Parts: sequence; structure tokens; C-alpha cells
Amino acid sequence: MITRPTWGGVDWFGCDDDLTWERLDAPPITIDHPNERRSRRRAARTEPLGVAAPGAQRRRRPGTPHDPTAPTRRVLILDVENVCPSSRRPVRALARLQAVLRAAGPVDEIVAASAASQHSRLDDLLRRAGVQVHTRCGNRPNAADRALIAAARRFASQGECEVVVASNDHGFKVIAGLPGVRRLILVTHPDLATARSLLRVANECRVAA
Repeated sequence: MITRPTWGGVDWFGCDDDLTWERLDAPPITIDHPNERRSRRRAARTEPLGVAAPGAQRRRRPGTPHDPTAPTRRVLILDVENVCPSSRRPVRALARLQAVLRAAGPVDEIVAASAASQHSRLDDLLRRAGVQVHTRCGNRPNAADRALIAAARRFASQGECEVVVASNDHGFKVIAGLPGVRRLILVTHPDLATARSLLRVANECRVAA
């Protein structure tokens, strides 16, 4: 009785050579003639710029201008402490937050942050408004603002984008100068005073009403 698998009379586990299995329906192997390879390389060199083979992915060459028809990435930097400074009237605070989100329009990502001392009350408002991600920062001065600016910098580092800032704080003016930020869109609320320096650097200002 055979106790070890064999193939063609050769002990499978004792064979020193690699055995290659080939599918029965595998396509036939074709060998390119050197002249054919040279012809394909010559055709590729003479192909007009911007003309790609059917189904090929277009890649932007270094130094070429940005394609204005490409979809623009957009992030909302939500300074929720500034938008909702008080929750004594939660219904009014929620209405203000919802108005800001409507004015911001469609975005790819929402970044909200607040100090630890304010996180609990603001987290409830954000969840009721549909914002599920809320970063908890330390209670140091401007800790949430620095975290939001760092988030905008990370988003812009991944490619050209538009940044929507929902805040009236002058500290967010630095976002306008970040590499990769094409436009800074400012969302303000008529109940809150907006820093003039922030208004000066914004490419667009939207009033949440």
C-alpha cells in the first residue's frame, strides 16, 4: 500500500525540483519578437501628450496646472465652542449649530473639537445635529483651536482642498496660508462678532441663518 503521495512515480515530498501546476484553460504563452518590442517602444515615444490608451488611467505630469474640473476636496473645521458658547438654551444652541452646518454645505469630512470641560454638553448637541466625531482636547487655553488647525493642515497635506471654517476666532486665519488650501470659506453667525483679520483672509463668507 502506498503510504506517501507520488506523482509519475516520483516521491512528492522527496522531489528536489519545484513542480509548477498550469491551468487547463490558461491562455497560450506568446513570445514577443524583438522587432515587435522595439515598435511598441517607438510608438509610445511618439504618442501625443495627453492621449492615453483606452482604459488607461490619466496621470498629471509634474509641473502641469491643476485641473479645475476635478472634484474639490472639502473639510469643515467646526469650532463648536465658538459656535455654541452657551447651552443655557439648548434648543436655540441646536438651531444655531444646524444653521451653521447648512451654510457650510456638503463636505468630505467634519472635524469638531472642544476642551474637556465643555466636551460633554457640546457632544450631545453635535450628536443631535448629526455630527458623530467630536475630539476631546485638554483644558489649556486654545487647545481645541490648535487641534482644529492641525487637522486642517493634515487634510491639506493630502492634496489641494477647500477649508470651511465655522468660527469667529482670529486664530483660524493661519489656515488661509497653509500649503494645499485653495480657498478658505468662512461660516459666521449674525449673533456672534467675527474677527476682522479672519474676514480679510477669507475667500468667501457665508452667514448662517
